[in-house]
Amino acid sequence: WGSAAVLSTSLNDAFYRNTLVIGRGHAGEALARTQPCWSFDCQPRLSELGRLGLRNLLAGARLLQVLDLANVKLGDPQELSALVGSVGEEGLPCLETLGLSRCQLPAESASSLGLLLRRCPLKRLDLEGNRQLLRSATSVDTLAAAIGDRGMAALESLCLRWCHIPHTAAESMKALLLGCCPSLLTVDVQGNRGLRHSRRWFEDSSLSSVRLTGC
Repeated sequence: WGSAAVLSTSLNDAFYRNTLVIGRGHAGEALARTQPCWSFDCQPRLSELGRLGLRNLLAGARLLQVLDLANVKLGDPQELSALVGSVGEEGLPCLETLGLSRCQLPAESASSLGLLLRRCPLKRLDLEGNRQLLRSATSVDTLAAAIGDRGMAALESLCLRWCHIPHTAAESMKALLLGCCPSLLTVDVQGNRGLRHSRRWFEDSSLSSVRLTGC
């Protein structure tokens, strides 16, 4: 499994299904030790079987530092919920970078996403292109509640490009950044017309030291 394409191909292969089930908690640990950066933003895309294999790998990936799931289909709320379940309460204690761009995450996944973020000491988070995830104040509030006050204490870089966050969710988004991201350095909000006045947040609050781009 020396490359991203080879790993994706193997996870999609029914031949490895039982191996990954039997090795749950061990195979991922061994792989993360030798390859602490995993990217699935490649061809072939992970199939339903591949995503099941990924969850089995993540069950033991405590040393994983980078996880790029860009373009991995997570449109069913149960997909992310199952992924969070696979990492358990311990989460991924070494994970610093998480890419979830264009994963088709629905608003119903906000709570599961918050739990995942709370269990990983992330420095960089990419949510670009998830147009349904933060479509209302309710979904943003749900995400914030699941993250908790100290859930993203180490986060330095947040990408929200083209998430289509509406103006009705702007205050909730501001509250999330203020309450959950004390170490934040940069935020990219390009493609969010509802946040076109968000620069004001960064001028008259504790976010004044944060670099805002895209608006």
